[in-house]
Amino acid sequence: MRLKTRVRRLGVGFLLWGSAAMAAQPSDVADLVGIKGRDGESELQNRGYEFHHGADAKDGKLTFWKNAATKTCIQVLTQDGRYAIIETAPAEACQSKPQ
Repeated sequence: MRLKTRVRRLGVGFLLWGSAAMAAQPSDVADLVGIKGRDGESELQNRGYEFHHGADAKDGKLTFWKNAATKTCIQVLTQDGRYAIIETAPAEACQSKPQ
């Protein structure tokens, strides 16, 4: 199944993997919500995250980032050029090559 098909809009929240448990915001990147996308990319890299893949979402652009040191996978929703939502994603979202 392609990742783009897993993206879905749910009421007020934006849960990308269908589980509220996976929607936690990692504390090491919480301050990046609202930052311009180009600045956010640099900040994520400075904090040890590597870009994994991206996809178009209904409300913007969705990107996945992996921190190898902490084994953390995050998903970032960019809307109107700014990071709108940053959430923890399941590890498998950052393990395989994107299709």
